Amino acid sequence: MLGAFVDVGSNNLVNASAIGAFAQVTKSNSVVLGNVSSVTIFEADGSAIHAEPANVGIGVTAPTSKLHVIDFGHTGLRVETESAGGTVASFGANGEFQVDAVNVFGGRFIVKENGRVGVGTTSPDQTLSVNGNASKVGGGSWASFSDKRLKIIKGRFNRGLRAVMQLQPLRYEYKRDKPAL
Repeated sequence: MLGAFVDVGSNNLVNASAIGAFAQVTKSNSVVLGNVSSVTIFEADGSAIHAEPANVGIGVTAPTSKLHVIDFGHTGLRVETESAGGTVASFGANGEFQVDAVNVFGGRFIVKENGRVGVGTTSPDQTLSVNGNASKVGGGSWASFSDKRLKIIKGRFNRGLRAVMQLQPLRYEYKRDKPAL
């Protein structure tokens, strides 16, 4: 225990640490950094001590988020599992996952709470919205859906067979050694 008004919830805890003012740990094999909710206590003289929920900083002296990491070594943040097939990262049921662009929160990549994904946009309006170019390395085809409910029918296509007969179809296959595009 380290910090003012630290509390270990039970005497039977093993390997439990509470660090920071008003921190409380209630489970063995746990480390709690800071308090988890707003706390106000009153001293014997009637004065109040108030503490807001804690932010934890690594490499930063004034964290602005629950976990605020600045990496001056340019090695980044790594989360991994001990074996193949494990969950590398899982984020809560609420909120969005964002990869920021310079000065634009979520500007590179965003997964919205509703499941929509944006690349280069913070406001995807489809399941996948890309602001910019997209490509399929290695060939193949993009799925293209055609649905009468999404269209305004402008009339019949009467030249159909004549237009089809003017087509000059080609047979092809993709090269084994795909050139860099």
